[in-house]
Amino acid sequence: MIVVMKLGSTLIEDTFAEAFGMRYVRLIVTAADEYWLEAGLREFTGYSSSVIACDAETGVEQRLSPKETPDGRVGAAVLVFGFSTDALTRRCPTGRGNA
Repeated sequence: MIVVMKLGSTLIEDTFAEAFGMRYVRLIVTAADEYWLEAGLREFTGYSSSVIACDAETGVEQRLSPKETPDGRVGAAVLVFGFSTDALTRRCPTGRGNA
């Protein structure tokens, strides 16, 4: 039997979940065109879907139009999560999903 709890307007089912204290950064990535944006996003987020084998977890939050980016080019917002500020400091400059 699944027990449901309501927290505010959110329903929570009593199933398995883990939660960890983490740090995060939101980066805006831009490129000359959609082709290079996609290539950059694949490279940056590549293998980092779990902090088990990487310094950080990354993912594309949303795509951004040229009107929404600081340099007027196509872009995306990328979220990077790590267990510590130090992990993010190591991860973000490398820009590689398997770093």
